[in-house]
Amino acid sequence: MSKLEDGMTMVQVLEVMAGHNRGAYMAMKHILAYEQARPLTSLLDYYGIYGTDLYTLYNDKCQSLVRKLHTLLMATRMGLLSEEGLQKLAKDQNQVAHFTEEACKEFELTMRKAYELTEKTKKRTAYSPRIKKPGI
Repeated sequence: MSKLEDGMTMVQVLEVMAGHNRGAYMAMKHILAYEQARPLTSLLDYYGIYGTDLYTLYNDKCQSLVRKLHTLLMATRMGLLSEEGLQKLAKDQNQVAHFTEEACKEFELTMRKAYELTEKTKKRTAYSPRIKKPGI
């Protein structure tokens, strides 16, 4: 269940997401400064990742890099990682599962290619007939 609500201030979002965990506060500080902060925060909320789990995922699994966290959440969103797998990564502080820079770049490249292919397909299949207006 989502803890974030419409109309919350940035401070309220920070408090809800961090859950009184100092490390999670620092993680949220970096996340909120990220260019894609809103969708990233929404994904964290959607998957129920708050407080200590947020800190573990950000710090231990993504080496304190917001871009890696965003990539990991997008991989989950696309079905490349199960929600259960993401939850397990976030909860298990002893599990070593570093998201390498190479894996992150490879996934971003795959996403970029998929986006470009989608855009090309849209352009090829777009049908916008010219409707002639009756002459006056």
